Amino acid sequence: MRCGSMVGRALPALGLVLAAARAGDAQVQVTIYNTYPSTAPSPTQAYPGGTVLCSATAFGTATGFSIDFSSAAAVDALCGAGASSRINNYQSFGARFTGFLVAPTTASNYALTVNTDDGDVLTIDGVTYDSDWITKAYGPGYVGNIPLTAGNNPFTLDYFQGPPVQAYANFSVQGATVIPPPPTTAPEPATVVLVAAGLAGAGVAARRRRA
Repeated sequence: MRCGSMVGRALPALGLVLAAARAGDAQVQVTIYNTYPSTAPSPTQAYPGGTVLCSATAFGTATGFSIDFSSAAAVDALCGAGASSRINNYQSFGARFTGFLVAPTTASNYALTVNTDDGDVLTIDGVTYDSDWITKAYGPGYVGNIPLTAGNNPFTLDYFQGPPVQAYANFSVQGATVIPPPPTTAPEPATVVLVAAGLAGAGVAARRRRA
């Protein structure tokens, strides 16, 4: 096998490894907006929620995530110092969570709980499981079993906060792992060159052994 072929075949796998390494300590991607749409957005479209306050992947556990938007410290930790002062005094803002539910096996009984204040729309693999786009004091949106196929199941949770009382979004699924979507940025050029050089060296060594 020629060295170029080895490099060409290995680079896609390299991209997956680098993506996993960059996202290793994050469980979900969240984008916070300073407003929210009056009607529930389509999960297949960019969230039409006004100005983006921040986009981050820095919280969660293996099986879900929980964020208290009414905590200035929590919002500032997620989006940077002073971010909490830019979400309309904790009212009339929104967020979009995206990621994958990684299921070990195909089954129909993965236990899911969604608890938000206020509204939410949850879509998994293109299927909407909860559309609770209303102002409510507290309480779960969806509680029950959902089907997942083995491997990555993409999900989107859209969230909005109305009156400035409480503001939180809790999400958990038992038996599956929550991971963020792959990064949209390419690996650092120097990293790609370094690894490619290493793969090229491996190809040269292999040819010498065959000789």
